[in-house]
Amino acid sequence: MRIALKKLAVALASRPNEGVTVVEYAHGMKAVAQTTLVAAALLCLSACSEAPNADRVRLETGAVDDPVEAMNRDIFDANQFADRNVMKPVAESYRDEVPKDVRRGIHNVLSNLNEPVVGLNDVLQGNFERAWTAVCRFAVNTTAGAVGIMDVASNWGLKHHDADFGQTFGVWGIPEGPFVELPFFGPSDLRDAVGLVIGIVANPLFFAGGGVVVTAASYSSSATSAVDKRAEYLDTLDSIERTSVDYYASLRSLYLQRREALVDAGRFPGQSSFASIDAGLPVMDTPAAESPPLKTQAALTITTTP
Repeated sequence: MRIALKKLAVALASRPNEGVTVVEYAHGMKAVAQTTLVAAALLCLSACSEAPNADRVRLETGAVDDPVEAMNRDIFDANQFADRNVMKPVAESYRDEVPKDVRRGIHNVLSNLNEPVVGLNDVLQGNFERAWTAVCRFAVNTTAGAVGIMDVASNWGLKHHDADFGQTFGVWGIPEGPFVELPFFGPSDLRDAVGLVIGIVANPLFFAGGGVVVTAASYSSSATSAVDKRAEYLDTLDSIERTSVDYYASLRSLYLQRREALVDAGRFPGQSSFASIDAGLPVMDTPAAESPPLKTQAALTITTTP
């Protein structure tokens, strides 16, 4: 993994004015991504020996479980390079050029496609009422909402909530394990990294075969979702970076607090403290220069349409 990162760093240093192409970045990070995900799956099992409340104790005391911080920062720097040169410019163009109503429709479709996975995780967590809400949302929005373009279900009192496999593992009492920075995907921990892999496998398109149409649909959905999510948090991430002494540490802290709050939402469904916690960062509709001070993510309650 370190070798792959060093090769990418050499490429960056050798051409400071030209940069590295997207293809070169992808090749340079391929081995890192594979190694990280395999390590996450193995090390998460060993993390299960910790006490279930160890994560909360660390958050309350301010301790951070980041034993490979040097490597994580290398991956973070590579991710930031890709974001600055690819994802952020694309997301800015998407936000500025695509009409708001069209973006909202795309956002709603992507959210609707994920409802079955949300419902499955609700069942695994024993939250059957939330699971029924997810099933009803998918049925209503797929039919009355024109394949999910319109969020009719929310108007009918069926509010969106988030659930994923990493959250499910947390509800089951599996500790988060050490913090890891994943290539392409960003901040995570071992528990959520394993959940991410399972979530990818659980995608219906993953089982649909390798036909050209299915493959194109899978890549298109993933790419569109990434752009949609990045555009949603443009001002927020700019504000965090601008006000942070250590951007890596700030995002790490926000991520860990957010995930702990989301796990609590799964453990205690229906409680007002956790009912509207979103899986993402806080969204700021005001311009970056006028953005209000950020609160700690554990205290944030966010309403979104993913």
